[in-house]
Amino acid sequence: MKILFILHYPPPVHGSSVIGQSIRDSKLINDTFKCRYVNLLVSRKLNETGKSSPKKVFRFIGIWLNFIREILCNRPDVCYLALTVYGSAFLKDVLLVLLLRILRIRHVFHLHNKGVKQNESKWIYRLAYKFVFKEADVILLSSHLYADVESFVPLAKVHICPNGIDEVFDKPINRTVEQNEVPKILFLSNLLESKGLFILLEACSILQQKGIHFECNFVGAEGDICEGQFNYLVNKKQLSAEVHYLGKKFGQEKFELFKQADIFAFPTFFECFGLVNLEAMQSCLPIVSTSEGGIPDIIEDGVTGFLVPPKNAEALAEKLEVLIKNPELRIQMGNAGRIKYEKQFTLSTFENKLTNILLHIGSEKKIKPKPKEKVLFILHMPPPVHGSSIVGKMIFDSTLINSSFSCNYINMLVSRSLNETGRATSLKVFRFMLIWCVFLFRVVVKRPKLVYLALTVSGTAFFKDFILIAVLRFLRIKRVYHLHNKGVLKFQTKKRYRLLYSFVFKNADVILLSKHLYQDIASFVPISKIHICPNGITDEGLAEPKNFQANNIVNILFLSNLIDSKGVTVLLEACSSLKNRGLNFNCIFVGAEGNIDTFHFNEKVRALELTNNVTYAGRKYGADKREYFIDADIFVFPTFYSNECFPLVLLEAMSYSLPVISTFEGGIPDIVEDSFTGFLVPQRDIYALADKIETLISNPQLRAKLGEAGRKKYESDFTQIKFEHHLQSIIEDVLK
Repeated sequence: MKILFILHYPPPVHGSSVIGQSIRDSKLINDTFKCRYVNLLVSRKLNETGKSSPKKVFRFIGIWLNFIREILCNRPDVCYLALTVYGSAFLKDVLLVLLLRILRIRHVFHLHNKGVKQNESKWIYRLAYKFVFKEADVILLSSHLYADVESFVPLAKVHICPNGIDEVFDKPINRTVEQNEVPKILFLSNLLESKGLFILLEACSILQQKGIHFECNFVGAEGDICEGQFNYLVNKKQLSAEVHYLGKKFGQEKFELFKQADIFAFPTFFECFGLVNLEAMQSCLPIVSTSEGGIPDIIEDGVTGFLVPPKNAEALAEKLEVLIKNPELRIQMGNAGRIKYEKQFTLSTFENKLTNILLHIGSEKKIKPKPKEKVLFILHMPPPVHGSSIVGKMIFDSTLINSSFSCNYINMLVSRSLNETGRATSLKVFRFMLIWCVFLFRVVVKRPKLVYLALTVSGTAFFKDFILIAVLRFLRIKRVYHLHNKGVLKFQTKKRYRLLYSFVFKNADVILLSKHLYQDIASFVPISKIHICPNGITDEGLAEPKNFQANNIVNILFLSNLIDSKGVTVLLEACSSLKNRGLNFNCIFVGAEGNIDTFHFNEKVRALELTNNVTYAGRKYGADKREYFIDADIFVFPTFYSNECFPLVLLEAMSYSLPVISTFEGGIPDIVEDSFTGFLVPQRDIYALADKIETLISNPQLRAKLGEAGRKKYESDFTQIKFEHHLQSIIEDVLK
């Protein structure tokens, strides 16, 4: 089998180039395959990396011509490419992949770097990644790195091959307790900030301030930090007696430094694998590193060394201190690391694994994958932020949904802020016309097998949806509606609506958020066409039960837009009742203004004499919103909104282990189990609401019990993963 290896080899020296040199020199690989090699590096020094120059352009032209000659004259069966996944090097690699795709040459990418997840939000990268990774096999250094490429590479195309290094010692180093009177810490890498250099200097400063004796040697070529900058920082931190920069070292000089060291420190915060960790294990050194990239596959925390959070100088200093003060532990961990190196990370182990992977790829018959069914998703996405738009964004971002079907998306929202909702404007008409044009193109030209529609069942939005459905019915395209609202039962008494509902729901499948919502559409949709799919949310909550204190002021949280039908006034009246009962509490309202603005809200608070008990915090997102959930003791949502179906905010509260008080509206009884995860009260019943809040204020143990039960129910029923799998299964059933 003929393989063209397009890889990196020194100079400069870094992980990918070292492995590239090992592949080129491998007797096993060269004996097994007919190999040809192209060096892809255009930078010959580390400080050239990331900088453009005429010299590098000239080198790339030479690489490109060499590459064309190899694939045209020698026509390889497989092309192996050490792909860079971001920056100008990625764009350079895309050109090579383009030619491989045109000539239909099978290709496998060996990723020694990461960054796909970080860059995929940029449209240019997202398009390029879809093109580059399509039908390609990918070799990863660790299973921990799959998350970086999972949006573009199916698991079946992934091969795991940890790096390995050649043995440089005749026999393992015999370390003793008395080796160095002052323990020596070694850092060996290029002087790059992302390798944790500043973090290690800060940790050294912490150790010095504790009066701990040590020596720390930094070894490596200058990178984005030069020797002058390094020495300036060392002097500024008054570490010149403990910290030394020894420059770059290779061969025997480098191995001597490993022999003389007692501890190896590598606090990187952007890494895939870190070959230098293998060198340290080979040298019987205990390692203190981070949980970055594939490092947890190399270092067993507490066995061969310690793993600390990235960018945490205090945690790094703490683990270094443990090893400095415990020479027996250093020897024990170093020996365990050596054993692990011999079992998993020798060069011969790496060569065997890579050879087997390439043989497997070369022997596989190229089976044309079954084309994915085309699904057009017409849904809502923020802004504004509400339940339906949050779920729409979740579907749009879902790796599972997008890898299961050939998906296209249309954002159906014409309102871009909450106060635009329900109001007619020329801008909204213009937005709808754009949506209409995109819709016609997608259904006529792309011709999907199924259209998923987040249907609105009343108001002007319903008539807008009706126009789209008429086209789908005319073109005989299968439909499934996802209802995040209700109102059919209310409006079906009107003849016009009744006729339209009969037309809209005929032969359509319907996804409901709860079985309690079926009665709303029972007159138009047979039960055989119903699919139940509860919403789910990303887990950003607290897995541990909250520790409620008996004597603290109890914090009540309401989080929703300030809309009267969400129970804002009802809760304020209940708070007034609680105050009159002499209870000690704070009630915080969080959310955007709706049909109640800040002025009228504060007027109501003053009229009820609640200024010391009630606070309006405005709208909050992300980390700010999270803080309010963490500080809360009780979550209250006394909605009587006629279109309320399945409030996501209740799932958020349960994920934070909060007891919930809500109403029997819509599908809420499927979320909140009365007296088990919280309490349900009749809509608009101020005193029933106040009674249940008082019960929880007076009983911290009950709050903890209900909150813990709510967290467990969230984990079992309402996670994002559960929702995505459930929705995928429903769409597959409808397509069949």
